[in-house]
Amino acid sequence: KKQYLLHIENMLVHAGEPATQARTDAATIYGIEKKLAEASMGRVERRDPKKLYHRIELEGLKKLSPKFPWATYLTGLGFPSITTVNVLTPDFFSGLNKVLETTSIADLQTYLRWTLIHGSAPLLSKKFVDENFAFYSQRLTGTAKVLPRWKRCVSATDRAMGEALGARFADKVFGRDGKAQAQGIIRGIEAAMAKNLKELPWMDDATRKAALTKLTKIANKIGFPDKPRDYRTLAVDGNSYLRSALAAHRFESKRDLTKIGKPLDRGEWLMTAPTVNAYYEPLLNE
Repeated sequence: KKQYLLHIENMLVHAGEPATQARTDAATIYGIEKKLAEASMGRVERRDPKKLYHRIELEGLKKLSPKFPWATYLTGLGFPSITTVNVLTPDFFSGLNKVLETTSIADLQTYLRWTLIHGSAPLLSKKFVDENFAFYSQRLTGTAKVLPRWKRCVSATDRAMGEALGARFADKVFGRDGKAQAQGIIRGIEAAMAKNLKELPWMDDATRKAALTKLTKIANKIGFPDKPRDYRTLAVDGNSYLRSALAAHRFESKRDLTKIGKPLDRGEWLMTAPTVNAYYEPLLNE
């Protein structure tokens, strides 16, 4: 706990706060995060997908957390017409409501300022990068040193516009011919599987039909997407790494949100990211 409070304090000082105020704000931030951590679902529970699906109408969400301005939030996202959501952890939003009820506006602003600094730390100047790495990587995971800047930049570019970056690599080492050859091999394997399914003596007709249908539903994603992602609306600022990263985040968020109400695109290539709850995990084990 002491080391984490010191980390928050150091980051706030780097952001321009006087040391005395940073120490006070660190305690405030820790107190809020502790309450949110206690309301969060544990790591083991999150492994059960059935515990992460709770389809709730917007009115139900408002009842879970009436102090949160849901209408304003959804309008700010650009999707005010959303009426139904999957709430992964309903208890968290009940806990959030208690925090909003019992915390002053000034303290909430302090906490939100911290989340912005914390979330942006790897994108800021060296003192932020070094402090963030010293606590989260060296102290918590034992990583000896931060990756070279060029590797971090390549990784950031991959996260922001991976399909565009990967297209150049695929053209050089795989190419259209390579993809066509791989597709031919896969089709041959699937044809052999279909032949095998048709001849299995122990399988009844209904099961055989279901198996053949399932075989035809397999989406073979080989090498690179058939329909490349369009990045033309992603505005990269060559003078600011932070602004470019924020633009990439907005681009990806909007791309995801525009899927609402539309059929699933099974040809899309997806990437996964850790849940926000993982950020609070250390607070529960102090």
